[in-house]
Amino acid sequence: MTTKYGITQLPLGYPVFYVGSKDEWVSENEFASKMPKLFSQFIQNKVEEKMLVAFTNSKVATGGVGTALLFVYVSVIGDDAYIRGVKKIGTYKNPPSSKSKNEAHIQLLSHEDGFKYPHGWRYYAGDEIDMGFIREVIEGWMLGLINKSGSAPDYEGVRAF
Repeated sequence: MTTKYGITQLPLGYPVFYVGSKDEWVSENEFASKMPKLFSQFIQNKVEEKMLVAFTNSKVATGGVGTALLFVYVSVIGDDAYIRGVKKIGTYKNPPSSKSKNEAHIQLLSHEDGFKYPHGWRYYAGDEIDMGFIREVIEGWMLGLINKSGSAPDYEGVRAF
């Protein structure tokens, strides 16, 4: 399902909730059945913090040419996180490059959704990334292994923007 803001929710059954106390990812149904009050807070967007993770992947590029820039929207309450959904920002010839300041780089830095998140709450995870690595980045951030100053070696290339 796509929301009125253009954010596509991940399929039902996909592990979108990170349970910090158990260090595991669970589906919406499992989270709702085990923690109904917290689930309600997440769904009503009554959250403590929000973060944004951007990445590129050529598999979802329009016409199969170039690379797609995607934003993943994450909500946080305490030690738990919820992947609200993914939004395709656009398809570009090349991934973002701070050296060439290409179109994808400019869009990464100037897209209106990015301005809703302060520095240290928005990260670029890299090129040709999949949702498995995005979940690892969220876990790393939740555990303090990724912050606006940099990231641990396991998350090489992840940077705040």
